[in-house]
Amino acid sequence: MKRYLVLFLSILLLLPLSCKKPREEDRQVSPYSIKETLDSIPLIIATEKQIEVLNLKTLKPFRAYPINLTDFIKAVLLENKVFLICEKDIYLVDLEEEKVTKVHLPVKVKGVSTSKDNIILYGQSSVFGFDKGGRLTKLADFQKTLREIHALPDFSSIIAVFHKNEVYELSKFSLLSKKLEQGIELQDFVKLDISPFGKRMYVLTKNNLLFLETKDLELISEIPFKAECVDFVITASENKIFIFTKNPAKIISIKRTILKVVSEIDLIETPVQKWITGDGGTIFFVSQDTLYRFDTGSNEVVIKEVREKKTDILLTTEKGLRVITGKKGNFSLEVIDGNTLLPIKEIPLNAKLLDILCGREPYKQRLTEAVPVESTRVDATIPIPQQHKDKYYTLQVSSSSIREGAVKLYKKIKMLSLPVYIDSSELKEEQRIFKVKIGAFKSREDIDDFKRGIKGTYDLSSWVLEDVIEPYILKEAGVDISGDKNREILLLDNNRILLFTNYGGIQKSVLNKSIEGIHFSGKPKILKEEKETLFGLPFNEDSTLVIKWIDDRYEIIKRKIPKG
Repeated sequence: MKRYLVLFLSILLLLPLSCKKPREEDRQVSPYSIKETLDSIPLIIATEKQIEVLNLKTLKPFRAYPINLTDFIKAVLLENKVFLICEKDIYLVDLEEEKVTKVHLPVKVKGVSTSKDNIILYGQSSVFGFDKGGRLTKLADFQKTLREIHALPDFSSIIAVFHKNEVYELSKFSLLSKKLEQGIELQDFVKLDISPFGKRMYVLTKNNLLFLETKDLELISEIPFKAECVDFVITASENKIFIFTKNPAKIISIKRTILKVVSEIDLIETPVQKWITGDGGTIFFVSQDTLYRFDTGSNEVVIKEVREKKTDILLTTEKGLRVITGKKGNFSLEVIDGNTLLPIKEIPLNAKLLDILCGREPYKQRLTEAVPVESTRVDATIPIPQQHKDKYYTLQVSSSSIREGAVKLYKKIKMLSLPVYIDSSELKEEQRIFKVKIGAFKSREDIDDFKRGIKGTYDLSSWVLEDVIEPYILKEAGVDISGDKNREILLLDNNRILLFTNYGGIQKSVLNKSIEGIHFSGKPKILKEEKETLFGLPFNEDSTLVIKWIDDRYEIIKRKIPKG
């Protein structure tokens, strides 16, 4: 009994020591190890004389495109297309098709912003949209001096920041009604960003962060700061916002769900360059010739490394396994390990560096398939409709006062490559109504066929109505199989093939044919055959009906699927 009593007293004496909180100087941050697959991820380097595409894993070249760039502004990557934006021209480099297209611009470009599948270009007072297909569309012309432009994710409106003297004006401009809807004045404007779903806006001024409702620019909340704000970044999940300040230099972390500051980290000097990874887990930044890795979960600097080279370009792969740094005008760039911040390789260049892009998807080599045999030809020489804002037939699939639900349905339908848009022009009892609609048609017969087609192919119910539409907002729907820069949409109504061409946003029937003796067993597919894009319709489990464009006609080909 005495022995047990001694043991019990020993435990009581040692317990406070074992639970003692470690001193601050004894604490060490254990950085997590970044893991990421880099197979065939492209590193795109823009210089004054060429665009070079490297394999990020091996750092060996995929392909180079000789292009002389003058008055260069910015490079943008949308899926497999690189856009090189200069003051008076845009060069579109299609990495999959391996071709370069040059588009001359009607105005001198002052700035660039992006919104999903579109690039927004703006000059002194004019705004243009440039889509993935290389089509340029004038969106607005203001009588005020533009500071910057941002587009909502659904491309229904743009947010313009005007600047005159010391006053900034933030205005919402509808791309449907072509009118300025709301506007507010700001002092000491620094930066604006829009949430991924377009529900709210973040506006940073010299001493405040404003949270605004996108639909009416109403103030949700405001967080003041004693230090002078110079920049901010938002995590991918939008749960945290990080403010960078000077006088004093800090990183201030804000939790978006409670709209409160949760931490402040002191810095020696305000970062010059910064980059937040695609997964939102890490911020890399450069300050006083030192590269830092900041963990957004713990709100701490987990590692830093002194840099010998000056840097004004900083970016990373999706999760940050590789960090790429460079300085504009130099003849080299450097690839760095994101875990250790130690250099992996310095890449020499044959001309002055302009910009660097890092892909998110593997670089795709062009595919070739052999195709075959019996065919039926259908003439498709049909007059092309003229596109302009007018009253058209359209299909409505939903109507709701809940914007998030409308956006979710819009995205689901857009994934089917259908010409979908959101009409938010109606107010009902002072509440905005969001209607999801599909298509713009001049013919009642065409829209009735399209309605049956989306029901038969995707089980989408809809009803026909008339509406005033700006067709250009629908021009990206479909796939170009004829090579004329217009896009086709293939639908099924039982055993009837319904093919529509999207002429700049107006859909017109070009093929309506019943195929007897065939039971289609799947939805339309996109196939590649050397340089051509085709539609394929699987049937009878082992066969495909191929639709392709030959000699100004659509050709329908039956072919067997090879076994094995």
